[in-house]
Amino acid sequence: MMININKFINSFPKSSKNIFDDLIIPLNKRTGFINGKSPIVPIYFYRLIGIFNNETDYYTNIKNLNNSLISLKDSYLTFSSTISAKNNPQLTNIFQWMWDNYKIQDFDFKNTRTLIKTFKENKLFPILNNALLNSSLEESLNLILELYIKKEPSINMTKLKNFSIKLILWINEFVPKLFKNFNISYKSITDIINPKVLYYGNIKKHEGYFLIFLSLMGSDVIYINSKDDTIFETIDKNNDFSKIINSGNLIDMKPFPKEKLITRHETVAFKASSEIEKILYTTNDGLFKPWQFENYNINPLTLKTTYDELKLLWNEECRIRPGFNIENNTVYVPNLFAKVSGVHKDINIYWNELKEFKSTKNTLFIHDIPYIKDSYSRYDLYSLDYCFKDGLVNKENLLNHRLYKFSYLKTSLQNAIIDKINLLLKLPIFNTPINTDFRLKILITILNLNNSILELIQKFDYPFEIPKILIYHNNNNLPSTEDSIILAFLNLMCFDIVIFTPTGYNDIECNISKHYYDTYKLEKVKFNLNIPNLNSIKNFKDRSTSFWSNLFK
Repeated sequence: MMININKFINSFPKSSKNIFDDLIIPLNKRTGFINGKSPIVPIYFYRLIGIFNNETDYYTNIKNLNNSLISLKDSYLTFSSTISAKNNPQLTNIFQWMWDNYKIQDFDFKNTRTLIKTFKENKLFPILNNALLNSSLEESLNLILELYIKKEPSINMTKLKNFSIKLILWINEFVPKLFKNFNISYKSITDIINPKVLYYGNIKKHEGYFLIFLSLMGSDVIYINSKDDTIFETIDKNNDFSKIINSGNLIDMKPFPKEKLITRHETVAFKASSEIEKILYTTNDGLFKPWQFENYNINPLTLKTTYDELKLLWNEECRIRPGFNIENNTVYVPNLFAKVSGVHKDINIYWNELKEFKSTKNTLFIHDIPYIKDSYSRYDLYSLDYCFKDGLVNKENLLNHRLYKFSYLKTSLQNAIIDKINLLLKLPIFNTPINTDFRLKILITILNLNNSILELIQKFDYPFEIPKILIYHNNNNLPSTEDSIILAFLNLMCFDIVIFTPTGYNDIECNISKHYYDTYKLEKVKFNLNIPNLNSIKNFKDRSTSFWSNLFK
């Protein structure tokens, strides 16, 4: 067994309550720093996952951090979504020759120091400024090789070779310059500033190991990703080499902020108002401000009710209904989807009920079936095939298609519409299988939503009044396929939907699975029953002769 008698840097990750401020503290002023021939070096290695506050402040802080570290010149290194090194044929050829001629194939994975010794003998390491850094390089790389062999599933010589040459190329490319001014001397009377590394964006596994290597050498490392921490959850699951701050507010990555961002200063009144809102408007006390959840997802919880409950719930706000919940950035909306088949013996009761349903705010009343007619060309229909990938709508392709007309809507609403189209394609909501032509018809039908429906969608402030579709179908005309598509889509958009069919004929049953709606059968059926002037219909409650109404006369 080889014994390493060289002195090397012993680094350890230090915790911070304000990493951006603590990062610039000199080593010799950090708690835990011990100078000497084998110095103990407290470094900062933080993974900042998700955004904090708002996006503008988030990117401004990153830009400001970068600007402050640039003053360190060669002692600062920044990467954006990749680590790329210049091609080094000479180094690559030496490595390949060594691998072929030193019987590396017989390498014992438990003895990485032998591999380090072979690398050194073949002059694959750069010569740094002092013996401490040179020995620290060897020790740090040895620890990384041990970690890689331990963590990598199905490790073999090919994987080890590719990993080793990549790290050696990066070490030769970046380490000499980065550590050029790093000198830990126990005789030093000046502040000791260690190197800084900022990695922004998505990262590959080998790149994550290289960041750990740099931290073992004594460098501070900041890894920033607004969306994902998968790689470090694999290679540093227990946070042995780094610390993590995860805001929980994850958004898609954007390019590294290079330009100065326009910032807005908050007034004292605005700050006070924001603090009050945080206290008053939470997700679990039923007190909500307008459009508080416009960027949340919505999920329908279609209620299964009695007919009497349907009549009562129709006028209730979303937040009052059973099952309403807000959780994990999703508003769960208890909505209604029902068919009323037939009429009451007393037709006046029937008209009163229809009148009550129709008079509710944000209700679109439809009395002409079919409602949606086929109004698109075959060319337009099949042009949408470009928008699909693996049977679902590809958002980017759809947004760029000439038939997409929803760009003026709020981004969150556009996302909701596309999400619900894809959900419609996944669910067994229709009685017929979804083939290519039907898939195209679903998409083009929703893209051609009329203004009346689009306005209802835009008015929907999720915890409050639910938009409604009320249909009166009194003849033997069947709803069009497009009608069924729209109703199924609006059900997923959390609309309330009720269909009055006095004839008792099939309509919604022809296309939509019975598992998605309730059917209430009244006592009689009537044919060719036209709607009277509902305003002339006396309120049934006023004419009630029940025991309770007589009691309070």
